[in-house]
Amino acid sequence: MGTFQSDRNKSIDAAFSEFDKKNPLVWKKFESEVFRAIQLGRTKISAKQLIGYIRWYVSIQTTDPKWKINDAFTSRYARKFASKNKKYQHIFEYRELRNGAETLKKQFLSPPEITVLKRAHAGYIVKVGKALHINWQKDKQQQLDNYTFNRLVALGLLQCTTGESRIQKWKPTTKAKKYLKAISKK
Repeated sequence: MGTFQSDRNKSIDAAFSEFDKKNPLVWKKFESEVFRAIQLGRTKISAKQLIGYIRWYVSIQTTDPKWKINDAFTSRYARKFASKNKKYQHIFEYRELRNGAETLKKQFLSPPEITVLKRAHAGYIVKVGKALHINWQKDKQQQLDNYTFNRLVALGLLQCTTGESRIQKWKPTTKAKKYLKAISKK
């Protein structure tokens, strides 16, 4: 048994993109089930469990001849939800994608974004409503703009370490720490 790419001659991202375009009902059902769980008071949701529920209990036909919904697409649906619903990015836990190291090397971060990551690594980011601040030393604090924050979250470099509350604490992910380590060696 080979890798996803060697078995199918395309990457997981390419296969997901194609599947998602051909099967929009899967996305609609995934999104509606996430919102249903949020309305029920859930602060953490398992994307794998949702995909399993959709696969077995929802009457959906897909274009995949072998699988109704491939397990490899689970994390892509969670990331798609987070990118479209910034308010609920914390609802899923994200692991580094298998091709994450390769993708990260191709990402270009601006010097201010790298500074934010370094300071967040030394401390944390606090989000109160729409206000964002980085606390990195005892009495050092810096205001953070939403664009930089959202970009770092979308790249999978920041994660929320608190539940859904008015005050959120954000820390760099393992992927961000690897990135900082890689660029410090240059």
